[in-house]
Amino acid sequence: MRLQGYCRPRRGFSNGIGNPAGTIESVRRERREEALLFGELLAGELVVVDMVTTAPSWSSAMRVRKTWLFSLSAAAAVTAGSNASDFLGFFTASPIPSGGDNHTIEAADLNGDGLVDLVLPNFEVDFDSVSVVLNTRGGTFAAPILVDLGARPWAARSADLDLDGDLDICVNATDGMLVTRVHVLLNDGDANFTPGGAFLIAGQARQLRLADLNGDGVIDAVTVNHGSNNISVLMGDGAGGFSPQSVYLAGHVPADATIGDINMDGAPDLVVANAFSKDVSIFLNDGSGEFPVEQITTFQLPPPPGSTFVHSPNSVVIQDFNNDGVNDLIIAHGGPWWAILFGVKDGGLGEPILIAAPAGMVDVIAPDLDEDGDLDLMFTQPLDRSLAVWLNDGDGNFELVQEMPTLIEPLDIAIADFDHDGDLDAAVAHALAEELGLHFQASGPFAPDFNGDGVVNGIDLAHLLAQWGGPGDADVNRSGIVDGVDLTAVLFEWGPIGDKRFTTR
Repeated sequence: MRLQGYCRPRRGFSNGIGNPAGTIESVRRERREEALLFGELLAGELVVVDMVTTAPSWSSAMRVRKTWLFSLSAAAAVTAGSNASDFLGFFTASPIPSGGDNHTIEAADLNGDGLVDLVLPNFEVDFDSVSVVLNTRGGTFAAPILVDLGARPWAARSADLDLDGDLDICVNATDGMLVTRVHVLLNDGDANFTPGGAFLIAGQARQLRLADLNGDGVIDAVTVNHGSNNISVLMGDGAGGFSPQSVYLAGHVPADATIGDINMDGAPDLVVANAFSKDVSIFLNDGSGEFPVEQITTFQLPPPPGSTFVHSPNSVVIQDFNNDGVNDLIIAHGGPWWAILFGVKDGGLGEPILIAAPAGMVDVIAPDLDEDGDLDLMFTQPLDRSLAVWLNDGDGNFELVQEMPTLIEPLDIAIADFDHDGDLDAAVAHALAEELGLHFQASGPFAPDFNGDGVVNGIDLAHLLAQWGGPGDADVNRSGIVDGVDLTAVLFEWGPIGDKRFTTR
């Protein structure tokens, strides 16, 4: 077994031993002798771990017994199995200001510096703005820059709308007269945004998705209009604008939509989760970005075994989860279960497979978290105030490997390598918090080459010393302060970056 979801070892970095991997012999609470079961561990608790690990020496590797002190960000442990691979889990960093009450979150490199930034709509009436939160390296972020809309935003997404090579922002927002429009904010390349137009849609829209629907190389928009039980499709003009909307009837109170090729004809289709009618609508694309009425179908999932109650679908995602070349559909529900429908090769979907989950879900995304070439799942679980990570074995079989606590109710997730260490991290939008959550994947190897020149040297050391005793991107183990642990990382990695790496988390 191995610990998962830890923040960092509190001691044990001597002799360059930074990797708490090995055979765990016992786990006990600090200053106590009795051994613990993993299920008894509490989030944030300090625990002592005795393990046998491999330590480097000048001539060879030797086996040593080492005691570690951990602070857990989640009470989680897993038994290494087919789905576990080398995934070490996530640890929870301190939340950062988001600028408002946020229902969605989007990850994008907005200023072209190679670092992934964040975009959040500020839903509170007093804000009427979009937050641009720029990454300042090492998983740290600048204070939010508020871009005024003059209307209440619901969702914000990013894409190159005017084909100038940088990423713009698209927002659906409702004004004081309850009129909803898709607003375009054009980027000058340095993350300075100016209004580019506002385009009418049919009703209040909870969700917004962007994709090229007609294959012309221009981004189009789809809004999920929960206030009018329909969706709006707006075709992009390549200059940062949209044509007048086409409106298609959905179910009762649609909550989310995903874009992907369901019938494998090469054209992206739409799948919509309808919360109040508790069903899912499929809109097949005719290839031109239109969705003929005769190609719109709706189905409802059965209740879980032993129940007659059907929960509301809240989120959907289309991807190929079993690597057979055909897209599948994941549906997240408000109840403690989710569903997968595998695609069939002649188009369409197979029978739903229901999978029990710890809690009801609002959002689901499908990144490759463990970098094994297949797509995994991460869910928001608002009632439990947590995120759930499910790893895929490559055949579409999923295993729950981690739940981690969140600030308050999590609503939306953005996944990217925010700390630039080579693996995927999570940023989370919360309602009524005015803060966003950051969850960094516990990586194995990492080299503290702060300026990215391929060598750890005096420049990196000077950078670290300049931040000594405070926060900064030289805080490689995310303790909240630059200290001796970070200095040890620099000294261990001194010289050209090669095979050696210092494990920081």
